[in-house]
Amino acid sequence: MKLQNQFIVLGLIKSGRYSADAANGEIFSNIGRERRKLSQNILPNGYHQVGLDLGYGVQIQVYVHHFIYLHVYGAFNPKYVIDHKNDDTHKNQVNSLQCITPKNNLDKGSVEHRKANKHKRPRLPEDAKQTMVLMFKNGDSFAKIGDKYGCTRYNASVIIRNRLGKVSAYEYRDWRKAPFTQKSE
Repeated sequence: MKLQNQFIVLGLIKSGRYSADAANGEIFSNIGRERRKLSQNILPNGYHQVGLDLGYGVQIQVYVHHFIYLHVYGAFNPKYVIDHKNDDTHKNQVNSLQCITPKNNLDKGSVEHRKANKHKRPRLPEDAKQTMVLMFKNGDSFAKIGDKYGCTRYNASVIIRNRLGKVSAYEYRDWRKAPFTQKSE
């Protein structure tokens, strides 16, 4: 968040127009006769955002986690980012926020992503690959083979090509016309 925007938000907080419940991650408007909770828009990236009225019909949009952090700790270095410790963008409580460098944020994200996705992509067993080759030799199309084994026709063609050795598309077409014979080396 730019330093200029931080000072605008801090000015709104110090003036009493807006306040926050840092323990619950909620923002309140004190404009008018009674205090009211602001509705939070959830953006496609998962972050929550609120609109703050500056007066004279001017509004600014602010991330809720930025507002909460500013409300509790004050301004932060604009070279840093406010991060959710547990990577849950829906939890904007002050105890789940931290101010870290963008590099640390990226490193943390990649480690968490690797932990969450530690499984490898599924592989077809060897007997299924052999069956794919036999289906191809019997005249089935790559699309039909791919549909049967839950992969794309391109992936089916790559598996079959790797099993049969490097051959051109013309040789594939010729194999379909005549019965398949194993090439001797």
